[in-house]
Amino acid sequence: QYLIEWLSTSQPDVFPTSVAESTRDPKTIAELWEDHGQTVGFLWVTFYEIVDYSITVAEVRDLEVSPEFHRRGIGTQMLEHAENVVRSHGADLLRSETETANVASQRMHEKYGFATYHLQYEKLLTELPRKRSGRGACVSNFFIWRPDGVGNEAGGV
Repeated sequence: QYLIEWLSTSQPDVFPTSVAESTRDPKTIAELWEDHGQTVGFLWVTFYEIVDYSITVAEVRDLEVSPEFHRRGIGTQMLEHAENVVRSHGADLLRSETETANVASQRMHEKYGFATYHLQYEKLLTELPRKRSGRGACVSNFFIWRPDGVGNEAGGV
């Protein structure tokens, strides 16, 4: 249901641009994950600095696993991969967020060692309008990850 609503917004049009712009930072991770030629997921991690504390934060902006590949440990592999890469780029923290309704994602994060550091609340004050727009394009710069490591490649669409 969420995906259907998301596709009806302007976000699919903005998302590829945001990912592409973030790849100007060579530390950014923007990867399509594949298994035997089939896309199994997408991982997007960006970096920012908390200057007052001299901390470099790597933030998982998107971690998606195709539904037919759920419960196979791919999300955990993505988090492990992200952690290894961001450590090599000098990150002090790895942050990620998930929806309160996504209990499977919460459990995966907790199992992998993430702890809650921030809670955000919202209260709906009005009926929100629903707007429709076109679908987004593909990410312009990406990395294709394959579990066997054979044929990993960078490219563009």
